Amino acid sequence: MKIEKNKYINFIVINFFIVNLYNLMFFKIFNGNNQNDYPIDFLILFVAISIPLIIFQYPALNIRRNWLYKIIIFYGTMNLFLFLSGFIFSIYFSDKENFSNWFSDGLKMIIYGNIVGLFGFGIIVLTNFLFRKRLFSNPNS
Repeated sequence: MKIEKNKYINFIVINFFIVNLYNLMFFKIFNGNNQNDYPIDFLILFVAISIPLIIFQYPALNIRRNWLYKIIIFYGTMNLFLFLSGFIFSIYFSDKENFSNWFSDGLKMIIYGNIVGLFGFGIIVLTNFLFRKRLFSNPNS
């Protein structure tokens, strides 16, 4: 499996932009009335978690040309992102003090994220499919 540097960088930039633009829109829409503070801590956490996942996701996506395989990788990565977000947020920004509560919050975030985030998931998969020749090393992806 050969990874082309330019395609790897394109993948990281495009997917980082899409994921975090969706997060910004999500927080703007669901933030409630104007008296609420913007959840900047949550946004920073999402950015910090998304960067390594996008970087490590790319080699796995290039293993096969099959788009069903790629969708499964994207979906698994989305759920890992959601779990880590809920788990880490629970550790640092809540008063819960044990592993089972942190783990439970990670699982809850997967459920909530799958309900709210499937539109964003579709946008990410569709964008990667449309730009597949510029993003993936296999010429027939």
